[in-house]
Amino acid sequence: MPLLTEMTAQSGLTGCFSQDLRALNGFKMKVIMMEDKAYALYREWLRDPRYDEKTKEELVCISSDMEEIRDRFYRDLEFGTGGLRGVIGAGTNRMNIYTVRKATQGLANYILKENGAGKGVAIAYDSRRMSPEFSMEAALVLCANGIRTYRFTSLRPTPELSFA
Repeated sequence: MPLLTEMTAQSGLTGCFSQDLRALNGFKMKVIMMEDKAYALYREWLRDPRYDEKTKEELVCISSDMEEIRDRFYRDLEFGTGGLRGVIGAGTNRMNIYTVRKATQGLANYILKENGAGKGVAIAYDSRRMSPEFSMEAALVLCANGIRTYRFTSLRPTPELSFA
């Protein structure tokens, strides 16, 4: 940030262009703050005993790649119309057991708020990578919240779940 201020002072630029540089300086400040937040989350995942060793090993391997760290931690993976989708890997912006658990806990909170624990939830999985593991994690979170959970014992096509 000081580099941009020095550049404007040295070049003697004034008026509109100088204001544009000040705006850019503000943008850079937001990016740096976002990277600081991402890096803080990255360090938290490395230190927190709740994260498994395999996850931590993956994160150690990217320790010198700030862009990769930023991409993995600059936001939480979003739940869209197609569900929770993303690249599989360690981080808050990746598909992993931790993001699946967090999203499922949000669903559990809603079900409990609506008094729907007794109605239950059906869970299926398909042939995609990690699908059986993610479905098991979701089932465990729901069960831990006292929500009746039905999980298919083998892979199923998506339409079959709709009729469960």
